[in-house]
This record gives sequence, C-alpha cells and structure tokens, in this order.
Amino acid sequence: MPLSNITKWVQQTDTRWQRRIHPGRCVLVNARTAMNSAVIVPIYRAMQDPRVTFFFTASEQPSAAKTIYGEIGGNVNLVSPARAALMKFSAYLVADMLWVTLPRGTRRIQMFHGVAGKYSRVYDTPDHSMRDWDRLFFINRRRMENYIRVGAIDADSPAARLVGYPKLDCLVDGSLSRDDVLNELGIDPSRRTVLYAPTWSPYSSLNVMGEALVQKLVAAGYAVIVKLHKLLRKNTTFRVYRRRLLDENRWRASRYGIDGKLIDFGRESEVETRSLLNELLEFVSTEVNELGCESEMSHIERIMREGTGADRQLAAYERTQDMKVVVDQIVDETYEGLNLESRHAA
Repeated sequence: MPLSNITKWVQQTDTRWQRRIHPGRCVLVNARTAMNSAVIVPIYRAMQDPRVTFFFTASEQPSAAKTIYGEIGGNVNLVSPARAALMKFSAYLVADMLWVTLPRGTRRIQMFHGVAGKYSRVYDTPDHSMRDWDRLFFINRRRMENYIRVGAIDADSPAARLVGYPKLDCLVDGSLSRDDVLNELGIDPSRRTVLYAPTWSPYSSLNVMGEALVQKLVAAGYAVIVKLHKLLRKNTTFRVYRRRLLDENRWRASRYGIDGKLIDFGRESEVETRSLLNELLEFVSTEVNELGCESEMSHIERIMREGTGADRQLAAYERTQDMKVVVDQIVDETYEGLNLESRHAA
C-alpha cells in the first residue's frame, strides 16, 4: 500500500474514533493579521452552536494571536501552532495563503481576504496548483474564472464555491444601520457617501491617486469616509462619539486654545490639551516619514512651543500696546515661506 494511502487510512480511522468519543466538531482558524480575522469573524458568529468549537492560532506570529483576534472579544480558544498540530480538527479555516501541518488530517477551507488583483501570482492568478484545498470560497466570479483559466483548479472542481464576502453581509442583512453610522460620524444620512478603504503597499491606489480621488469625490458632492488598511492590520480602531460631545471639545479649543483642557472621553476626565496633542503626535510618529508630512508635524510642534497665532498676537500687543505691530506680525507670518519675488512679479 503506498504511503499516501496509508496516511489517509490512518487519518480516516482517527476521524471515526474521534467522532465516537467527541460527537461535536472542532474548527481551527489561522490568521496572519487582524484583517484576516475580520473576514472570518462573521462565519464564527453565525456558527455559534454547542456542537461546534472554534480554536484560533497565528502560525506566523504566535505571540500576536491575542491582538489579531481582538475583534472577537470574550474568551477565545487560543492555541499555539505546536499544540494545534497535535489536535484533530474537522476543518481548517483561513483567509490568506496559510498552510500549516496538521498530521491528523482536516478539511482545508480558503476564504481569501479581498478581491484586488495586485498580487496576481499569489491570489488572483496563482502559478501553482490549488487542488490541495478542499474548499475555495471565492468572493467574486472573476477570481474563480482566473483560477480555472491558469489551471490552478479544474473547471468542474467541487472545491470552488462562489460565496460573496461574508464580512459585508452586515450591510444588507439589517444588522448594521447605515443611518446610525453616518449620524454618529456627523454626516447627513441623505448625503451620498463613499467608504474608501485602500490597502497599504506600493501597489495601493492610496499611493497612486488616493488624494486626488478623495478630492474629486468631495468636489462632486460626496461625503468620504476613509478607513486605512494599515490600522486594520494592527487591529487599531477608534471609538465613535456623538457630535454634541465633540462640539464641546471644539468650543473648549476655540475658547481656551492649547493652554486649556479637553475632555478625554476614554478616561472620562479633563486632560491638558498639550498632553493630548503629545499623545496624538506620538501615535502618528511612525507614519510621518511614510506620508511625507514632516513640515506639517513641525508646524504643530512649533504651535505647542510658541502658542497659536492668537497667542502670539496677544503677546505682541501686550509687549507694545500697538495694534500696528500686531497687524505687521500677522502680515509677516502670512508671507512666511512664500516666494515674495515671484509674488511681486505676478
């Protein structure tokens, strides 16, 4: 008997024995990032059944598993890759090209995590066979047809299933209210709105035309919500607060400037405005060079050192008691950084 047949026989025997002593089913989820997890979460929530137990692992970053699956919340059955290799699972569920060794056998299900074709030889038109997967849950028909065209699967493959994008089911099944979301963001629900969620790589539309795209959409009358892919990869998000609460902080900022206090809604207390600005600068510090906004960050730091324009104007008047000096200062600061020679020539 060939070794592969012996392996299959052992795995099938193990499966029958396992089902006798544990009638339920165990599913292993593997994810590389929180983005992968977000694709699988709707499946996990829809299968809340006492007969099904989910286990979660992160084969590439075991130490980051808790963060990767943070969206699920509650008590998650996290297992190390080494322990998972010793367990018996009825299904292995992933949303990326993650293949781990499971000696006791399983049914391998690939869900993918997007529809973009920028990594063509990996996701969209693979240059290798995908026949080892028991199920390929395609989000869109184009990719499924691409797999058939390049020979990654057979045209009549029983593994191929066109299932759509479960992550977006909430937009049509009534579990998510568009109007409520827009109201919380301070956007009129009657306004046409575009959600722009670009990926984060050299191939991203964000780098090629992102800013121009958003500007044109806004100019055309659309409200634009931008969800940065990089934050999703880090499982980073922000709580949404009601507009009236934000208006309170806007009033405080305009009334007291950077020497006042704002409400930190997370801490439910007043905090020095400068302290909150420092936290924000630290949060974005790793992206400053990547986005090319060093000069803008320097200007914010200057405001924190020297005060706002209003602070400087008040200081100039207190120093001279002369409004002309204040006006001259405003003019000088307005011209700061401008090419005056070309301006006068125009």
